[in-house]
Amino acid sequence: MKRLLFIPLIVCSAATFAADTADFEDLSLAPNSFESGAHLSGSFVSNGYSFNNSYVDYGGGFTSWGGFAYSNIVDKTTKGFGNQYASIAGGGASNSTNYGVVYDSGSGGYGINPTITFPSGVTKLSGVSVTNTTYDYFSMLDGDMFAKKFEYGDWFKLTATGLYGSNITSTASFYLADFRSTNTTDHYILSDWKWFDLSSLGSITSVQFSLSSSDSGEWGMNTPAYFAIDNVTPAPVPEPATLIALGFGLVATASRRRRNNKS
Repeated sequence: MKRLLFIPLIVCSAATFAADTADFEDLSLAPNSFESGAHLSGSFVSNGYSFNNSYVDYGGGFTSWGGFAYSNIVDKTTKGFGNQYASIAGGGASNSTNYGVVYDSGSGGYGINPTITFPSGVTKLSGVSVTNTTYDYFSMLDGDMFAKKFEYGDWFKLTATGLYGSNITSTASFYLADFRSTNTTDHYILSDWKWFDLSSLGSITSVQFSLSSSDSGEWGMNTPAYFAIDNVTPAPVPEPATLIALGFGLVATASRRRRNNKS
């Protein structure tokens, strides 16, 4: 009696495989404004992705924040801390309106570590778009009362740490400014949006960001611990038809092996 070979075929709805990109466009903002936490409760959500935030109002007009904010400010010329919510690119990636602003308040040993937690069904990222804020760009370009002007050997690095639950999977790095090359034509301070590939982080449920700089001292990093982010993009996954075809392919392969074993 011949045994029948059974290989299950995976059939899922298209919704299982589709996940939106978090582009901040679903967040409401008045023109030329930002939200850094005054109206939040520890986080905000864009297209299912959760972005952590810390905000403290000390009274008398004094506040502090950390983690993620969101903005649509287009000021790429005003220097200093007062313009901390603007991207140096003058808006969002791909000419969009809204974008995220990240302050790594945890880099000084206090505050929070900026973390994006994924919606159900997303376990891998393709990547994100990143650039400098106007504040940190001009601090590196010209120097300020706290930080030096960048010169040969200096660098400003963004590190992404993948987490599956509480376990670290891997890390990936991206230089927001790099003056390490002996060839001065290779030196740059990023002033437009660039793609940060995060596919190497593997299967993850959240990603945490941190910043480091060659300009650091006894009290930590002198370079302003800011960057801008947009288009948090999940990795593409097979459509149901692809999985069905894969199942039939496995059946055909198994059948050929059985015939070959008999001959």
